[in-house]
Amino acid sequence: MRLIDRLLPASLTHRVFALYSVTLLVFVLFGTGAYLLRELDQEIEQPQAASAMLVEVMAQAVQDSVVIGDYDTVGRTLDKGVQGSLFATALFLDLQGGRIQADSRTRSASYAPGWLVGWVQGRLFDVNRTVSVGGKDYGVLRLQFDTRAVAAHIWSVTVTALALALFSLAAGLALIRFALGRWLGSLERLRGM
Repeated sequence: MRLIDRLLPASLTHRVFALYSVTLLVFVLFGTGAYLLRELDQEIEQPQAASAMLVEVMAQAVQDSVVIGDYDTVGRTLDKGVQGSLFATALFLDLQGGRIQADSRTRSASYAPGWLVGWVQGRLFDVNRTVSVGGKDYGVLRLQFDTRAVAAHIWSVTVTALALALFSLAAGLALIRFALGRWLGSLERLRGM
């Protein structure tokens, strides 16, 4: 018991402040952690859901052009579909070995650490759709995610959430420290008499 008494602060003000600090720290850590986990799941699920819709829209336009052999229109469709989206590349792979590729010109310049980009790459897979009309296959439409842009957005959200958590923690501790000093300071003075 003597060890615990030596570790605890001597004054009532400091003991209450230490208890409040630990409690606030636990709540801020768990709250921020839960928010970030939910946000990570959402940032991975949202592009995957959007990709299913985009690949279907692009496939319809590509099907019409492939049937008549208009590969210039296929290239323009891929180019329009990939610009301003979360995809870095759109490909049409013909069964005869042809390849039409459109790359995004709106790459993200935001920063994301390499480990986060790798983590996102492991969770966002290419979207593939067979292009077939009337039972005949013409090729495969493939969309590749811009994992750096997704990772940069996740990083931005994480840094913002952590900064707000640290600010909230510091403000809460400063406010309670001031209040405890005023409220319990007079008790400490009475105890000293």
